[in-house]
Amino acid sequence: MKSPASLAAPPSQSALAFAWLGRLISVAPALRARRRARVHLDETAKLPYRAWMSSAIPLIAALQSTGCAAVPHPSIEGLRSSLEKAELDFAASVAARGVDAWVDTFAEDGVSLDEKGTIVRGHAAIRAQMTPVLAKVKINWHPTLVDVAPSGDMGFTYGPYEVIAPREGGKPAVVARGTFMTVWKRGPDGVWKAAADHGSEDTSKP
Repeated sequence: MKSPASLAAPPSQSALAFAWLGRLISVAPALRARRRARVHLDETAKLPYRAWMSSAIPLIAALQSTGCAAVPHPSIEGLRSSLEKAELDFAASVAARGVDAWVDTFAEDGVSLDEKGTIVRGHAAIRAQMTPVLAKVKINWHPTLVDVAPSGDMGFTYGPYEVIAPREGGKPAVVARGTFMTVWKRGPDGVWKAAADHGSEDTSKP
């Protein structure tokens, strides 16, 4: 048989509750220390993110106020005016700089067409075609009709031209007249370049 001590009544529920409470009180400091350590690690992990955000926020704000601002699309009337100016600048620059200005006005793959149907493509070929011409004569022209496609990236100009050559012992004289048509394309930078140019000489007698 067991001794009377071993046959003592089991602890009451209140005694068990006090025992668990005492255990929680004894381990509470350790739990708080572990929690503080975990919070510290979490905060430390967030530091690079916070540092990145502190430097990125001003940059994002600057982009929103400048680089990301929408660029207004020019009106068709404004594009017509800019194309007319491009044609007038073309004539003025050729008068001042000769063949260099003529070539610079064309796109890299630009085309020049003459009355005989000859097709000349590219800067080098256009330079070879126009160098002997502009060495002997001057060409004056201006647009009388300018229009632009609804897309705003293509347009054309049309108008009269005169070829002026020096006369021995006299003033320069008009030796040929005609009309021209130039097809232009507008680049992403807003600059118009000649895509194709054609001149047609008026051979009728005055």
